[in-house]
Amino acid sequence: MAIQQALWNIQGKPTELKPIRMDSELRLEQLIADDISILEPSWMLIGRQVQTSFNTYIDLLAIDVTGSLIIIELKKDKTPRDVVAQAIDYACWVDDLSSEKVIKIYQKYCTKYNRDSSGFEIDFEKKFVTEKLRQSTTVDW
Repeated sequence: MAIQQALWNIQGKPTELKPIRMDSELRLEQLIADDISILEPSWMLIGRQVQTSFNTYIDLLAIDVTGSLIIIELKKDKTPRDVVAQAIDYACWVDDLSSEKVIKIYQKYCTKYNRDSSGFEIDFEKKFVTEKLRQSTTVDW
């Protein structure tokens, strides 16, 4: 049995929205870079077009509350074999990153894309630690 998905506009009478094709990977990358919560609200974007030691570029790099790095690689019109091989290469490269290198990637990202930053540690705390503390000290009456 096939699964079908659809998006609906529910203002007034519900109407199904027509699917459209994204014109380019770059446009999608920009949309996600502008608002990472499109993919996951609990991620913090730390890099864009991150150069690897293979002289290739990871489209977007994010981090979660546990410090795990998330590779976001956008592909259009690529064969699955190429995509999987590239993802494995990137995962191996990211796995070997030191904390210092992650901080440098973040600094470079903030500088290149004019992002407000108080530094990686403070921005990470603002995104994750402060919010978690706030949630854990909230009293439900």
